[in-house]
Parts: sequence; C-alpha cells; structure tokens
Amino acid sequence: METKTVGVVILEGDKVLLVRHLKGGNHITDTYGLPAGRLESGEEHAQGAIRELKEETGLDAKTQDLTRLATEYHAILKRKTGEEAMVWTVFKCLKYSGELKDSVETSPEWVEIGRLDSLNLVPNVKNAITQAWECKG
Repeated sequence: METKTVGVVILEGDKVLLVRHLKGGNHITDTYGLPAGRLESGEEHAQGAIRELKEETGLDAKTQDLTRLATEYHAILKRKTGEEAMVWTVFKCLKYSGELKDSVETSPEWVEIGRLDSLNLVPNVKNAITQAWECKG
C-alpha cells in the first residue's frame, strides 16, 4: 500500500525552494526535496500541503494560492527506517508569506534550478519542478 503524501513547489525567478533533510528526520541526511510530507487522517490534500510548508519552511500559504499539478507521482522512497511506497500529490504555490526558518528535520534553501542535477534529490523532485515551471496557474 502506498502512503499518501503532498508537496509544494515555490518558484522565484530561476530558483526553487527546496528543503535539505537534516539528521533529526527520517529522510536520508543531506538529501533535498520539496517541502512535503504525509497526509494526516481526514486531511484534505491542499490543507496538508499548507501544513507541511509551514512545518518545514516557516512559510504560510492559503488554499486559493495553490494550484494542483496534473501528475500524481509514485516512487519507492529510501528512508533511514527502510523503503516506503509513496504516492505524491504536488501543488504549485503562487503566493506565500513569512520568513524561512529551519525545523528539527529540514533546512529550507533557495536553489538555482540549474543546480538541481548536482544535488542528491528525493525521487520525482525534478519532475515536479519541471511540471510546475510549465504550469500557467
């Protein structure tokens, strides 16, 4: 069974907001991903995306500022605790507020899109960023 997860892409010029996974989390340390995580019981996808964005970056967004990407991504994700099958719904965030701040698990960073191939990315991150870049809404 696949775990339902959500993620958020925020683009600013030629940069994208990524989170570097720290020792305090279950992801492999120093891998990069989008602000993302598991849906909580009964939680709508957009609400989960907003919650994960806040928890992992300190930024706030509203439901009306999110556009759901067309592709639902599937992957086997390697974690410190083993492998897990994930299904990932990703949103493009068009408007946000607040200041970036680290969490116990993640450190948010603006990364030039041209640098993505040099980073140890979680599966499907580059695909989601490409789709968000092409998404007009």
